[in-house]
Amino acid sequence: MAIGRISGQLLKSNLERNGADLAFETDLLYLDVANSRIGINSSSPGHALEVLGTVNSTAIQATSGNIANISLSSQTISANSGSLTINGATATDPVTINNVSIVNNTLSLPLADDVLTITNKVAFNTNGAINIPSGTSAERPVQSQIGDIRYNTETGIFEGYRSNNEWQGLGGQMTLINVVRDRVILGNRNGPNQPAQELDVLDVKNDFKFRQIFVQPTEPTVWDIGDVWIKTNA
Repeated sequence: MAIGRISGQLLKSNLERNGADLAFETDLLYLDVANSRIGINSSSPGHALEVLGTVNSTAIQATSGNIANISLSSQTISANSGSLTINGATATDPVTINNVSIVNNTLSLPLADDVLTITNKVAFNTNGAINIPSGTSAERPVQSQIGDIRYNTETGIFEGYRSNNEWQGLGGQMTLINVVRDRVILGNRNGPNQPAQELDVLDVKNDFKFRQIFVQPTEPTVWDIGDVWIKTNA
């Protein structure tokens, strides 16, 4: 029997079922009175509210919860077992956290001079190599900071930015001075194939940029800016 319309108050403010469950259209809405559970499209809800189907909501607020195999608690997202994987819709769509974007194996920032800061130590457990930034002298960062390192493709030198606000080649300068006995022969800085300049070790300025080293008794026939000749006995 269908009821079209009933005027006036039909139910009490508190409808008591006396332990009996109540179903609407079998499982469209199901009240599990004995266990204090509600099922939508479920006649045997296993939780306080169980929905079998898609839920569309303008907002969800919860202190914690589980979605599939992922746990959400306070400000933490974790996998209940195994690893946690976050992907964009396609391989080229980034996953962005604040301003840091992740695409495949690449971390990137919006602007070329933006800085990604890691406050603690970083360990690379590999026997491979680290690919550091590279480019010509003109392509050095505009906002360089002390401790920056890069590979200069123009000079073929690894270089670092130091406290006197200059870029300097890494790993050659002081080591070479220490192994020379008392004299060092320097290529002329003014250009290639210029006469050699012989100086006392203490006269070598700290800002000299070494390019390549000649260890031989006679002067090299081809010189370039930054070359070093260590003169040995014949």
